[in-house]
Amino acid sequence: MAIPFVKMIVDKGLDNIDVSMLDGDYKNNLFDELGDLFMKQQRFEESAKSYFLSGRKDKIEEAIKYYLKLNNIRVAGIYGYYIDEEKSMKQLGELCLREGYFKTAKKIFEKLKDKEMLEFIKENLGKSF
Repeated sequence: MAIPFVKMIVDKGLDNIDVSMLDGDYKNNLFDELGDLFMKQQRFEESAKSYFLSGRKDKIEEAIKYYLKLNNIRVAGIYGYYIDEEKSMKQLGELCLREGYFKTAKKIFEKLKDKEMLEFIKENLGKSF
């Protein structure tokens, strides 16, 4: 681990740290390295968020393609939450919904503020998740 804080952050969790005092390049490199480590640990939510915070849209898109190729729709959807392309997010949300990953689909549609899809989920699946 090239960056000293990495082990501490991995142990504490991404949401339990304050890196506001770090400069931009250092912070971006830190989050990029964290994204790689969290992915290896199968902590996909933290990995995707780390890549997002590092500005590594390319790594998010790479992860989506990789997990779709493996037919791991749920994990592709987790990464898909962090892309900024509405059309791609909607496609991933619909795919997650068709494949039964309702929580992931709902989260994507909430971010998109897609009232129609959220209403569909509520009417057909209830509030059980």
